[in-house]
Amino acid sequence: MQEVVLSARSPIRRPSLRLGYRLTALLLVCFGLAPMAQAVGPDTDGAIPGSNNGEGVPTATPIDGSGIASRYPGGKNIASDPAVIFADDFESYTSPSQLTNNWDAAYQLPNIRIATETNNVFSGNKSLEFSLPISANEVSNSAKKIINPTQDTVFIRAYTKFDPGYQVTASNHNGLRLSARYPGPGIMPPPDGTGFFLFLLQNHIEGSPRIGESAPGFTHLYSYWPRQRSAFGDHWYPTGLVVPFDSGIGEDGQQIGNRGDWLAFPSQYPDFRSMANFLPQRDRWYCCELMLHANTPGQNNGEVKFWIDGRVVGDFPDLNVRSISTLKIDEAHIGLHAQHSERINKKWYDNVVIATQYIGPMVSATTARGDFNGDGFTDYLLFNPSTRRTAIWNLQGNAFLGGVYGPTLPAGWKVVYVADVNLDRKSDYVLFNASTRQTAVWFLNNAAFMSGSYGPTLPVGWTLVAAADMNNDGRPDYVLFNPGTRQTAVWFLNGTMFTGGAFGPTLPPGWMLIDALDFNANNKPDYLLSNPTTRQSAIWYLNGTTFAWGVFGPTLPSGWTLQGAADFNTDAKSDYVLFQASTRRTAVWYLNGGTLTGGAYGPTLATGYSLAFP
Repeated sequence: MQEVVLSARSPIRRPSLRLGYRLTALLLVCFGLAPMAQAVGPDTDGAIPGSNNGEGVPTATPIDGSGIASRYPGGKNIASDPAVIFADDFESYTSPSQLTNNWDAAYQLPNIRIATETNNVFSGNKSLEFSLPISANEVSNSAKKIINPTQDTVFIRAYTKFDPGYQVTASNHNGLRLSARYPGPGIMPPPDGTGFFLFLLQNHIEGSPRIGESAPGFTHLYSYWPRQRSAFGDHWYPTGLVVPFDSGIGEDGQQIGNRGDWLAFPSQYPDFRSMANFLPQRDRWYCCELMLHANTPGQNNGEVKFWIDGRVVGDFPDLNVRSISTLKIDEAHIGLHAQHSERINKKWYDNVVIATQYIGPMVSATTARGDFNGDGFTDYLLFNPSTRRTAIWNLQGNAFLGGVYGPTLPAGWKVVYVADVNLDRKSDYVLFNASTRQTAVWFLNNAAFMSGSYGPTLPVGWTLVAAADMNNDGRPDYVLFNPGTRQTAVWFLNGTMFTGGAFGPTLPPGWMLIDALDFNANNKPDYLLSNPTTRQSAIWYLNGTTFAWGVFGPTLPSGWTLQGAADFNTDAKSDYVLFQASTRRTAVWYLNGGTLTGGAYGPTLATGYSLAFP
């Protein structure tokens, strides 16, 4: 397998984009368009082949966007949903001692902090930080929520991140926990199913590292249940492997060993499917979700399932964890524990939700970009270089509804972006004059010109690519690109007034900056990149102007260019807008993050016009 490395260079940081994709291409045909989507193959024991030390993407089918979170952009008011038991975005706290205003317990307070650093917050302005101090003694940090009334089925979702150097060699419980009547560690549940059960979604290297495993360890379940192998819990891996070793005999007459019951007794677990182990990258946010469904007493219909970023990465069906209906899920925990820690290790949590239905990843709270007529749908802005005339085509999704002429530009100027610069909830033109390097904003009322204002003049060699709120002050900022050096930069604005600037990451050779918008629903703009030579696309996730991580997007068909992105199917996820110059045809590729989910043709442009936005 070949590792694809897309590196960024800047004075601030030297990130890299590593993807464990096989180079075998899978042809997906969407309305006559043929993108190249890269396939991922599972390894039965180790990580996803070709990934960086096992760091890769899950292989299972993504959720269709029907989770509770899809109905609450940005997570706003999600606690009001009738299926939600509890939600906390940690924005209300100034001290960890206040956690018990909402949680039923929080400990150890000296090791808990309300984090406010941009890199350590997924959404909003605050997150919860647990720390393990340097210590030879056991430390257990946790926030506990009692579930009352108790439930048969519970989902818990949180965004989590390990610190960049996270390394724990001893027992290291962390993550999301659901349990029923758990009495404490070191106790075997009674095998008749009348006692208790616990399932913790965690990362930890249990014993010696497995193939492809490195810190913080593969994602797996730490489990207490009636068929438990040891007093201190079993470790269930998505592949079907279980630790500790079992010297018993399976239904095939062979020693069970480290096979889970689902592999040793497959006739009892007919719905189990082995999946690739998943190793998260440190210093990166992930949306983690754990579901626990307690079986109907007397039936093997229990299930424990978990998702990473909306994709199933582990599923254990056909379980029997109880024999009495009164044994129900009564607690949920998040936390960080270790028997000892040789360095200060940290883990962050944000946007925790506990519910009785699938929750799913957050969706962006961003309103429709380039919506000129206020109907909630992105519209096309067209430009005719010969006549300098603009036109607005009102769309509903990919369907053309009607059009109207916009103002004609002066000689030498072109529209490079559309944004609400004066915060009147109406789209404005952002203009650039390549000869003078001057910028300007034309304030519009739908298609009517109202007034204009000059913006700052760019330095030599720089071009204006986008206008997006890069510092979370609610106002669009300029996103700049220097094709000669491949450096990016952000100019922070108050309206059209320059207030400061910062360099962003430098692009690798051959890549162009296409757009800046939110792809992972954390309300922070990300970079959309394109390589015209290979037709490959990529998304660089940012924290302000700092590179966080990146993924490849779909490859474009020959003859098509990537124009920009916007949410065309109102699922609160950014989609690609494509243009074919030879036919003047447009198309929309619907995405879930960087994954192509479908496509549709948009309207064909009139002769002489190009697509200015998106």
